[in-house]
This record gives sequence, C-alpha cells and structure tokens, in this order.
Amino acid sequence: MRVLFFLAAIFIALIQPVHAQDVLREHRTNDPSVKLLDKHGGVPQTVNEYANIYFENCHKANTETELDEYVVTQCACTASKLPEFMELKNMRSLFTKSQEGDFQQSRVMMLAYMPCLYESINEFVFDSCYYSNDMRKKMNSPRKICECYSHKMGDYIASKAEFFIPGMVRGGFDVTKAVPNPLAHIIGSRDFERQSGWQFEQCVMTESYGFK
Repeated sequence: MRVLFFLAAIFIALIQPVHAQDVLREHRTNDPSVKLLDKHGGVPQTVNEYANIYFENCHKANTETELDEYVVTQCACTASKLPEFMELKNMRSLFTKSQEGDFQQSRVMMLAYMPCLYESINEFVFDSCYYSNDMRKKMNSPRKICECYSHKMGDYIASKAEFFIPGMVRGGFDVTKAVPNPLAHIIGSRDFERQSGWQFEQCVMTESYGFK
C-alpha cells in the first residue's frame, strides 16, 4: 500500500482524537490480581508473552486502515523494546487499571514508543514521497530527496515526540489526555503538516541545488 504525498493534510480531517484513553486502558483489569488471558486462553508467563499482547492491542487500536502498515511498524518496534527494560512484575502492572499501571505506561511511552517513532514516520514519509508518481515527476533526484526528507521527519518527530503526543508531560505521561493511536494523531496534526513542508523544502534545496 502506497499513499499519496502529503496525506497528512487529508488525515487532519479524518483523524480526530476520541475520548481520552490509551492503547491498553480498555484491555486492563480493575483488579491487579486478575489473571490476563491471551487469545488462546492461556495466562502470560513471560515478558515476551506480554509484549506480544501489547502488540496485538496496539494494532487493534488503529482505525485508520490507510496507516495500518505504519501502525504495525510502530507497534512491533515498541513491543520488541519492552523486554529491554520491563520485568515480569512491570508487565503485569501495565495491564491493570492502577496507579502503578499508569506509571508503567509512562515508561513504555518514553522508553519505547517515542524512540520507535523514527522508524514508522520514516517509512510513512518515504512511501508518501517516493511512490507518488506525480511528485516524482517534479523531482530531479527523487530517491535522494525522499530519503533525506523521510530521515529528517523521522528524526524530528522522534526527538520532539513529547510535543506531539497528547498526554506527555514533563517527567511522565498523563493517561487522562491520551489518545488510542498516537501515530495517527501525529500524522494528522497541523504541526506535522507544517514541519513536513519545511523539511521537504530543505531536502529539495540540498539534494537538487547543493544548498546546505
């Protein structure tokens, strides 16, 4: 699936934040002692099993089918990082509606979700740029420009994620302001559109005309 260049402008109208929640809140239990069952009816026994459930819930939170492959990239990257800093007790807490669960969610957002934005944004922007025939006809070095553009956007969004993701606050994450699919929210934002236009211009000037 290849999307048209600058789909962000279209998504602004399509992607609207729904009632505040995060990708896990609807899958949490009220009682931290309640065992969480996976799709096969088993009880997760390892961090990796919980990470797999995180991926499934993260993916299911997406309602924007046009973004599905990029949401998969984002969710898979995030889930793969969880075993690096989450212990089994942390993962069990993550899936509970509790203060500790919210704290663990903030750790996931800051230590995994935000860094992974580079990969998913990079893919989205490159595909939107390079696989649009109309845009390629207007560029004399399409691959170089699109690679430059996608790298700059991925790097910018990942490094400034706290300003793009609802609920991010200094030193933590406010789950009451969260949205179910932060990636879709980012791509549909006016700030993303403005930054996208700026970075594309810079890459055209650099790759086509040699300006630094």
